[in-house]
Amino acid sequence: MPTINVGGLPTYYEIEGPDDAPVLTLAHGQAFDLTVWWAQVPYFRDRFRVLCPDLRGHGRTGDGDETELRISHVAGDIVGLWDAMGVARSHFVGTSLGGFAGYELALECPERLSSVTFAATQAHMPESTVCAIRKRTFGLKEPGASMVPLVDVLLERYVSDGYKERDPDGFSALGEIVARGSAMGYALTSDATLAMNYDPRIGDIRVPTMVIAGALDQSTPPDRMQLYQERISGAQMAVVPDAGHLPNVENPEGFNRALAGFLDALEGQT
Repeated sequence: MPTINVGGLPTYYEIEGPDDAPVLTLAHGQAFDLTVWWAQVPYFRDRFRVLCPDLRGHGRTGDGDETELRISHVAGDIVGLWDAMGVARSHFVGTSLGGFAGYELALECPERLSSVTFAATQAHMPESTVCAIRKRTFGLKEPGASMVPLVDVLLERYVSDGYKERDPDGFSALGEIVARGSAMGYALTSDATLAMNYDPRIGDIRVPTMVIAGALDQSTPPDRMQLYQERISGAQMAVVPDAGHLPNVENPEGFNRALAGFLDALEGQT
């Protein structure tokens, strides 16, 4: 699959599905890459044109030249990719970092969205999370820094107890994704995360919205995500059982059912 130059940023993506189908953009979380959608692409590609980008500083997409990154840059990359591909509107699903970009898109570019789904993501970091992020990112901007020391730290926080035993291959794949990631990309997107605060504007979102939480998510528990379902007019919500911060990976069947129910109902209205 190709790499497109988006505003000077080499952006890698993969796309599958009929050319005339509605576009469904899947945006991964921080420290991961587009391969975490391994169970969603084959499920949705028969009825959607499924677009999966590697976000800035992740996977095979470059880190960019910015020394001070903001979520608006990440969202701008997505809009730039849509422009380069001739995509006027898309359904958008974002987990974690991808969800942060989803808030920006829903507030600043609602005309480009057919819908938005926020999965295991929040619009502002609580102070306890801020401290943890600062601790994790210390030294990551130094030459030669590696993500390998963060593999166990992140997976312990992001996946639920028992997932490693239930799906050892999937657990191992997640660790490999984190290990090969860009330390600078993680550090810069962490800076953007710490500077983000969409909470005061959540009620301004007017595009069709779905909220999906992992029942066992330590980072973004269901009661935190329920605030967004309550504040966004008409928003729907689903809680995926037996899943932590990566519900699309840990319980793909539950995640896919929740997302498909939302998307299929919307497409049935057009």
